[in-house]
Amino acid sequence: MNRYLTILAGILILVLLAGCGGGVQQASTRRDVPGVSGPNRGGGSSAEPAANASAEEFNYSGWQAVRMSNGLVTLVAVPEIGGRIMEYKLGGHPLLWVNPKELGKRYTPDELADGTTYLDFGGYRTVPVSQDGTATNSISSLDTGRWTHEILTARGRRAEVKMTSPPDKATGLQITRTIVMYAGTTNVRITDKLTNTGDAAVEYSIGHASQVIGSLSADASFSPESRIYFPLNAESKHKRRFAYLNENGTKQFVPIDDNSLIEVSCLGQTGHIGADSMAGWVAHVDAINKYAFVQRFETHPLGAYPLQNSTVTVRTNSEHSCMELTVLSQLHKVSPGDTAQSSVDWYATRVGSPVREVSEVAAFSKRPKVTKTTDEFQVAATFGVFAPGGLSIHLRDKDARPLGEELKLPVSVTETIELEKALPVEQGATSLVLELRNEEGSPLGEAASLSVAPTIAKADTKPAADTEPTADAQPPKPPAKPSE
Repeated sequence: MNRYLTILAGILILVLLAGCGGGVQQASTRRDVPGVSGPNRGGGSSAEPAANASAEEFNYSGWQAVRMSNGLVTLVAVPEIGGRIMEYKLGGHPLLWVNPKELGKRYTPDELADGTTYLDFGGYRTVPVSQDGTATNSISSLDTGRWTHEILTARGRRAEVKMTSPPDKATGLQITRTIVMYAGTTNVRITDKLTNTGDAAVEYSIGHASQVIGSLSADASFSPESRIYFPLNAESKHKRRFAYLNENGTKQFVPIDDNSLIEVSCLGQTGHIGADSMAGWVAHVDAINKYAFVQRFETHPLGAYPLQNSTVTVRTNSEHSCMELTVLSQLHKVSPGDTAQSSVDWYATRVGSPVREVSEVAAFSKRPKVTKTTDEFQVAATFGVFAPGGLSIHLRDKDARPLGEELKLPVSVTETIELEKALPVEQGATSLVLELRNEEGSPLGEAASLSVAPTIAKADTKPAADTEPTADAQPPKPPAKPSE
C-alpha cells in the first residue's frame, strides 16, 4: 500500500509542476509559443529552463525587492532605490555591476534635499535626457526615490512587475517601469514610460542606462577583456562614426572590422562617447569567461536624438570597476498629462568577443557564412543562442518552402556553438536558414538566413582579391514595439 501511495504522490507532484512556456521576442510581432521545459543540455552554468516565469517579493540586502526567475535568468528589482534593476543573471553569473558600498543603504529626503549627493548604486536605471543633452538625475524621486510597485503576473508563461516613481517637481516627470520576463528564454523586456505631471510641455529622450561589470577577476580593478560592442553607422555625420562627448580616455574606444564596429575596453580611464548607431543592438562581453549581455531596441533614422544625435552612449570611469551603457530613444515632446515610452529587450548567452552580429535569437562572434561546392552548401558560424532547444539547418526555395534534408542540433544558452555543417545542394534553393526551435519543435525565430542563390561563387573557384565565395546573413530586424 505504501508503494502505491508513493507512486500516486509522485504523479500528483508532476501534474502540479506541469505548465506552459513562452517564446523569444520576435522582430515584427511577439509569438507566444511553448517554451522549453526539458533538461538543460549545456554546461558551465546551473541555468535550466523552467515551465514558467515567476515573480515574488523578498529581502535583498535589507531592501524590499522583487525577484523574477524562469530557471535560465534571474532579475532583481528594488523599488525603494529608484526602481532600479540590481541584478540580471544567467544561471548564477551576474551581468550587471552592483556597488558593494551602497548595498542595503537608505537615505532620508533631508540627506538628499540639496541635490549634491549622487548615489551610485549600480544596476539599471532610467535617465531622461533633454534636448541639449543634459542628463536629468533628480536624486529625490526619479533616480533614487522610493517607488511603488505591483506584481501584475506572479507566475505563468510570463511574469510581469510594474514600478512607479513619485512625481518629480523639478522636471514635471513621473516614470512607470514595466518588466516582463518570459518562460523558456533569457529575454526580458523593459518598458519605461514618462508621464508629464507638470503644467508645461517638456521634451526628453528616454535613456536606458545599464552599468556593466568592468572587473573580471578578484585581483584586477579593471579588465580590458570587459568589452562593449555595437555597429557604427556607415552614413554617420561623425568623421569617426562616433563622437567624443568627453575627450579623455580615448584609447578605450577603438573601431574594428573596417570601421563597421566599435570595441570599448574597460581600462579604468574616464571617457564618454556617443554614436548614431542604427543597427538596434549593443552587447557587453566578458571575453575571459565568454558571457554576453545583449540589448536590442528600436531606432528611427529620421528621428531627433540628443548628445550629438546618439542612439548609444558609453561612459567609462576611473573610480568604479564598471562601464555605463545607455540606449537612447528619440526625443519625445510630451504635453501636460500625456505620456511617452520606450522599450529595450535584454538577452543573455555564452559567446566570446567580438560580438559582430545579433539576430532575434542569437549573437554571433563569427558571422554566419555559406560556401558552395559542387555537391554541398557548407555553413560555418560561432554564436550563442538566447533560448535553449534545437537548431534547425535547412534550405528554402524562393517561396520560402523547405527543400531537401534538415539538420537538427541541440543547443543551450550555456554553451557557445561552433557550427561547421554541410547540406546537399538542392535544385531551386535560394536560402539556407538557421532556425531556433524549442524542444516541442515550435519555431522561436531565425538565427540567420543566408543567400545560396545561383550567383554565389563556388568554393573551388579562386575569388578576386576583394571578394569571398560567401554570403553574409541578412541584417537583423528591430524588436517589435510592445502594445499598450
